[in-house]
Amino acid sequence: MTDVAAAKVDVVAIYKLDRLSRSLVDFAKIVDLLQKRGIALVSVTQQFSTATSLGKLTLGILMSFAQFEREVISERTKDKVLATRRRGAWTGGRPVLGYDVRDKALVINKTEADLVREIFRLYLDHGGLVATVAELERRGIKNKSWVNKAGKPVHGTPFDKNGLRALLTNPLYTGKVRCGSELVAGRHDAIVDVALFDEVQDALRNHRRGAPRNTTNRWGAILSGILRCGRCGAAMSHAANTRGNRIHRYYICQTVMKEGADACPGSRAPAAQIEEVVTAKIRGIGADPTVLLATLNAARQARLAQQPELIAESRRITNDRTELTGQRKNLLDALQHGGVAANTIAGRLAEVDEQISRLQARHDEIATALAAMQNDSIDEVALRTALAEFAPIWDQLLPKERARILRLLIAEVRFTGATGELTIEFRDNAIEALARDTANRRSA
Repeated sequence: MTDVAAAKVDVVAIYKLDRLSRSLVDFAKIVDLLQKRGIALVSVTQQFSTATSLGKLTLGILMSFAQFEREVISERTKDKVLATRRRGAWTGGRPVLGYDVRDKALVINKTEADLVREIFRLYLDHGGLVATVAELERRGIKNKSWVNKAGKPVHGTPFDKNGLRALLTNPLYTGKVRCGSELVAGRHDAIVDVALFDEVQDALRNHRRGAPRNTTNRWGAILSGILRCGRCGAAMSHAANTRGNRIHRYYICQTVMKEGADACPGSRAPAAQIEEVVTAKIRGIGADPTVLLATLNAARQARLAQQPELIAESRRITNDRTELTGQRKNLLDALQHGGVAANTIAGRLAEVDEQISRLQARHDEIATALAAMQNDSIDEVALRTALAEFAPIWDQLLPKERARILRLLIAEVRFTGATGELTIEFRDNAIEALARDTANRRSA
């Protein structure tokens, strides 16, 4: 079309009209442009002439049938895909974490399946998408990597909120396949049991972004979700048993739970004592405001130092999004013109849309982070006030509220059973978050 506009073309020769276009609107625009430029349009297998009214009518009829054929192919492709899904079969698209595609069927990848189950549990432990994404990034857990049909490796990208939500709401993990508005039994094996999946869906529907799962339960286990084994790095979950009238609470390493005591000896901690040590640190958080102010300033400087990197990433995302938008337009054009590979094109189009969505979400996160760096409104007076008021507030909190505060302040607590060593890693923005939370309570 560029050569046509530049008057470099004398004749456009095609095999059939539908090889040029299967859309009446597009075809009419092309023919109109060719006629304005005085360029002839010739079909080597069809006899027609646009110089007469009958020839124009013939041309219109041929194009109407071409568009009709394209639409019929599209409908048949959709019907075939739905029919295949009703039988519980995999219909293509981007592979999901936890499964490999073999002979057009989903097969469980054991290593990835363990990661998927861990992601579901992490969401319930952390109580929100943002906190879970941060934990996945800390652990280095990413989306699926695979090799495409061209033999090119596709590396998994880090999780963002949209990608995590898509994983948590995907019924494939329960052995189901989405077919239109209904779910049917799939031919593949489930990775996540229905009870866990439903619990996650309830949490997502209730928008429990800042609230942890009821991990504190009736025992008040306020360290669930942030306590980890200092020896192997696995999470330490809360457990309790009753002996007579006495209740013994403790935290135990997940490696021990899964592989036995020999896998990680000594990774068990009495719950009451370890919770008291951590809460003592939190209760004394306002003892030396000077140190905390220095920590606050250091955290601010560290975030400001990230600005160039975030700006560069934002530019890369913009370039990648522009490229993907161009690919999307080409795919839509190819899909509109029909063809035997319509289902392949539709699958690739879904992949591109997902990539664009993830890039947009990450771009929004970067923009929010950059804006926060420029508008850090926590001053020394507000911070000192928050610190002074925190200790009495802590005494009045319920176990569930204390668990939320701990997740607000602490990124991770590590306990090594063999040495009794306990380390607490505070979040970079913990001091600001504490001041905001205290201010919100005061205003309420």
